[in-house]
Amino acid sequence: MTKPLKVALLGDAHGDLTLLAQRVAEAAGAGAGAAIQLGDLGFREDLLGAGRPWPRFPIPVLAVDGNHEDHDFLAWAHASGLAAHWARHGLVHQPRGSLARLGRCTVLF
Repeated sequence: MTKPLKVALLGDAHGDLTLLAQRVAEAAGAGAGAAIQLGDLGFREDLLGAGRPWPRFPIPVLAVDGNHEDHDFLAWAHASGLAAHWARHGLVHQPRGSLARLGRCTVLF
């Protein structure tokens, strides 16, 4: 029998990627295999636009958008390929209503 996947639940980073990276590293150190950012990551051009410095996360971070995001920027990020850049660093935007598989579980965002 395989071990269950531990998932860290995080929220309200509001664009502080340094703090988010610290929390994700702490979660990974405690045995988490993935993290879910529960909204208000800071999906805004001034915080997550092209050319911004990016940490590499030690475990995948799946982020659903919250009510404080710039949803027009987020749509543009997907259309332009910027969201793929985020994914290469371990951050995956999960649109509201999407499904993701984590270990043996399916998560609805």
